[in-house]
Amino acid sequence: MAQASGDMTSRTGRRLCAALSMLGDADEARALLVDLCTPGELADLAQRLEVATLLSEGQSYVAVSAATGASSTTVSRVSKCLLHGAGGYKIVLGRLDERATSHPGGVAEAGLDQGAAAYPGENAAHRPSAEVAAR
Repeated sequence: MAQASGDMTSRTGRRLCAALSMLGDADEARALLVDLCTPGELADLAQRLEVATLLSEGQSYVAVSAATGASSTTVSRVSKCLLHGAGGYKIVLGRLDERATSHPGGVAEAGLDQGAAAYPGENAAHRPSAEVAAR
């Protein structure tokens, strides 16, 4: 019987996790995400990360929903993950905070303000590097 597609303990789930852990920088991550996900999936992932960011800053569900356009169900689901999940949001949010504060130029120099576009052509900042594109 085939494993559920969301089962990260399956062979394919473990392979995906291994692939993600091999990415060297944001350009490589962007290139893989663009290849793996539809524009809607990328928008959903980015929205969930923003929801997690705002919730971790102490904003209310209503404020987070208004700021991100996320449904109350999405905000609630992300909140449950922050409180009782596997810890992925906390790891990533902590590292994003470290990166932003460790660069003298703040968020811009850390490369964290690249815009909201997800696909090449929408925003030049989101195109894979020449090295990644040549592969």
